[in-house]
Amino acid sequence: MPSTTSARSHHPARPTPARSTTARLKSPLAAPSGTSAVTAPTADAEGAALTGTVLSARGATLAEFEDYLRTVNSRDGRPYEEKTIVNYVGPGKNVDTWMTGNGIVGDFSVLDVPTLNRYFRDYYLKHGQGGTHTLQRNLIQLFNYLEHERGFANPYRGDGLNRYAPVKGRPKTLADDFIDELLEATGGGRARDFETSRDHAIASCAAKASAAPSSWA
Repeated sequence: MPSTTSARSHHPARPTPARSTTARLKSPLAAPSGTSAVTAPTADAEGAALTGTVLSARGATLAEFEDYLRTVNSRDGRPYEEKTIVNYVGPGKNVDTWMTGNGIVGDFSVLDVPTLNRYFRDYYLKHGQGGTHTLQRNLIQLFNYLEHERGFANPYRGDGLNRYAPVKGRPKTLADDFIDELLEATGGGRARDFETSRDHAIASCAAKASAAPSSWA
C-alpha cells in the first residue's frame, strides 16, 4: 500500500519585537511614578499623621508658621534658634486654645482689636504684667507673618489695642534728695552719741554704694 504521511503544518515563528537600544534612564532622585515630591512635615503635622488626627485651620496655620520660621533669618541675618521658634509659636498655640475655650470659630483673622484685648486681659489675670508683656511681644510675630504672607489685617496696627509694659525693677541708685535727707537725719556728721554716729556711718556707706555700685563688686 502506498504509504501516506500526514504533513505537519508549521506556522512561521512570530518575530520577536526588537528591544529599544535606548533605554530610559531614571534619576536616582526622581520621584516614583504617580507620586509627587512633598516637603518635610513639621512636628505638628507629623504628630497628626501618627495619631490619625486632622489639623484644624488654626493648627495648620501654626504648623506653616513654624516651618516658615525655620526657612528665614532674623533681622541679624542669622537663622532663628530653636528656643526662639518655640517662643514665637507658643503664644499662637495659647491663643488658639483660648479661642477654642471661648467658642470662637474661624482662623486667626477673626481676632480683631476688642477680641485681642479680652484675650490679653484674661492672660494678665493668670500671669501678671511681666508674663503678658512677653506674650504680647512674641505674639506679634504670628500676625506679622499672616499680614505678610496672607494679607490678613494686623490687629497690632489697629487703634485701641491695650499695650502691656514691661515690669520696672527697683532703681539701681537712690535719689540724691533721699540720700541728703537720710544723712541729715543721722546727724549730718555732727552726731555726739554712738548710735547716731553708727547710723550716719551706715547711711554714708549706702550712699557710696548707690553712687558707685561697681566699686563694691
